[in-house]
Amino acid sequence: MGIRHARREVLQRLQGKTLESRFLTEIRDGLNCSPFEAEAVLEVVREVYFPYLDAAAPEVPPGKVTLVAVQADEPAGKPLAHCQKVTVFQGAKSAAITVAEGNKEAAILNAEGSKQAAILTAEGERQAAILRAEGFATALSKINESASTADARTMQLQYLDALRQVGGSPSSKVVVPMELAGLVGAVTAIAETASNGKDNS
Repeated sequence: MGIRHARREVLQRLQGKTLESRFLTEIRDGLNCSPFEAEAVLEVVREVYFPYLDAAAPEVPPGKVTLVAVQADEPAGKPLAHCQKVTVFQGAKSAAITVAEGNKEAAILNAEGSKQAAILTAEGERQAAILRAEGFATALSKINESASTADARTMQLQYLDALRQVGGSPSSKVVVPMELAGLVGAVTAIAETASNGKDNS
């Protein structure tokens, strides 16, 4: 019987507590697999995931966070798998600050984008209103030009045509122009002129 070295036993136990041994224990105990099955699963995990792990990366110092970032000179739109990457170590506090600043910048960019969209929408609506008003103004000026060259009889015929269209509509409301008396007088005058012309001939 020899002397037990408790400190050496602790170190040996700690060396045995690797990620792989913990993974094997989880598979055996958690999934009720045999040691052979656990080793087979571990081998598949090694084949699939270990190529993606950077074996050449230095050991992470205590209290630091490892960030894998894309090189700054990589072009936008390039797939991440083809980009050159850099491993960066940061303290947990500075990493949290970096993430918070990134979130803040994203929120600011989203707000600015929303603001620009609202401004452009308002400008578009304003331009549309101006164009509609200009169109109405042009139409009214054309109508005014045509009406200024028309004589009284042409206008009276337009009134009669408008009344005929209103009378033919299925609506129960009838619109009566304010100048109905003048219109009736004009129709009477036209009828008298026509009858006088027949009498004179």
